[in-house]
Amino acid sequence: MKRTPERLRAGVLSQCRAVVVVLAAIGISSYSQELPDVAGISGRDLLLHVKFLASPEMRGRDTFSPEQLIAGNYIALQFERYGLRPVGDRGTHFQEIVSKHAKVTQPSALEVDGRSLAEGRDYDVVAVGSNSLDTSVVFVGYGVTTRGYDSYAGVDVRGKIVLLFEGNFPGKGGSLISLPQLLIGNAIQHGASGMIFVRGTSPRNKKREIESELSVASLTFPIAAALKIGLCQWSDDVWKKWYSFPFLYVAEEVGDTLLTRTGETTQMLKRKIDASGKPMSFPLSCRVKLQAGVHVESRRTMNVVGLIEGRDPVLRKQVVIVGAHYDHISIAKDSVGIPCGADDNASGTAVVIEVARALAGCQQKPRRSVLFIAFTGEERSLIGSHYYVEHPIFPLSETVAMLNLDMVGRNDPDRIKMVSSGGIKGLGTITERSATDVGLTVEPFEDVGGSDQAAFVLRDVPIVWLFDGGGDFIHGSEDTWEKISAQKLEKVARFCFLSTYRIADYPAVAE
Repeated sequence: MKRTPERLRAGVLSQCRAVVVVLAAIGISSYSQELPDVAGISGRDLLLHVKFLASPEMRGRDTFSPEQLIAGNYIALQFERYGLRPVGDRGTHFQEIVSKHAKVTQPSALEVDGRSLAEGRDYDVVAVGSNSLDTSVVFVGYGVTTRGYDSYAGVDVRGKIVLLFEGNFPGKGGSLISLPQLLIGNAIQHGASGMIFVRGTSPRNKKREIESELSVASLTFPIAAALKIGLCQWSDDVWKKWYSFPFLYVAEEVGDTLLTRTGETTQMLKRKIDASGKPMSFPLSCRVKLQAGVHVESRRTMNVVGLIEGRDPVLRKQVVIVGAHYDHISIAKDSVGIPCGADDNASGTAVVIEVARALAGCQQKPRRSVLFIAFTGEERSLIGSHYYVEHPIFPLSETVAMLNLDMVGRNDPDRIKMVSSGGIKGLGTITERSATDVGLTVEPFEDVGGSDQAAFVLRDVPIVWLFDGGGDFIHGSEDTWEKISAQKLEKVARFCFLSTYRIADYPAVAE
């Protein structure tokens, strides 16, 4: 699970409220189904998948890593064993994603008015662009251009470096519009040649992560979310200039040094801008020389996909998606041990595998087709799920619902949190009945922006997200397979199986 829902929650929630009611008014409560037995879904089998995927040897299954490739092949092997149809690229179980990948390299340097600063202490280079600059600086506050607010009004930043606060813009869509990648795009479109962020100026002094490696694919979802709700503009020219646009973080003391001749500090300016609600931008009299070394190469990752075709010759063209992300991270947040990612998200991946096995073994398949997807890159801003909605195997207009499992193996074994997109009449009846059938209590949860379902919400696809509530173990070395409840996995998998079958088997969908 990606631990940045605050960044995207507002935008995704607004889209969730506008979800097309695909299952509206179909009277599910009056429909009776003969369902296959769920007894074959075993917590023991589920736990075996978790143990493999979250073993220390898998090193966290970070996106683009060799260990994630092993995990993807493991999932594809299970799909092949169970007879799922390979509907990926070139008749395989893989939907391949190729992305430009940037990595900070040496040499790097930064001088302010002839004084050399120390990398790692005074500044850090972010994996964006590689270039050498010798130019002046313009302070642009939050660096935001949106309705009624323009940090670039009245200043000329062409060929110059822009100096920004790190904090969230205190206006509409603040946390989303303040994402560095959106601010970079805005600066490029205004003609800037480089950007410097001042560390320590975000709320509660919470500092953003400095990314020494960055995949362009991880930028596409937040950009799409911001574009969807009109928070930014974007052009092809941004991408053309991206890899020659240096981006640095500097310590707050360095930011104050750049502002010395104005008589202001970063904190003083931040308070003034926040109090007035208006932008404050002006050129500085200092000179900056910098050199940022960033190496760019192409890397590959993949979603793993498998189809169980529906039995109805007409309705089989519609699809229900059951998904979970199988990637995790390579460095634990506590920097101690390996972030094995057992609950996050070997647990959800195991459920996808076993629900696929159970459905494949049904003598009578549901009327609609069911597409199983193990998503890549959830931890890197939804690389895999966003790629899928941009390149769907089935038209999104024919996608009845998307069920996402992200962290479903810990905490109370008899309870699970669930989010469903608004206005899907009848879907609640299905999930309530399925939960009762397996002895699972479902608790409503209101955040739709914390995992892969968010990419589908932005495309108006109804979603269900199952989530155990998490805890302090997320992204830490404590998230190991020994802490997973086989009993909970079994109940969640049975619940997911029944819900999927019922949604996929209903005779007709309302127009």
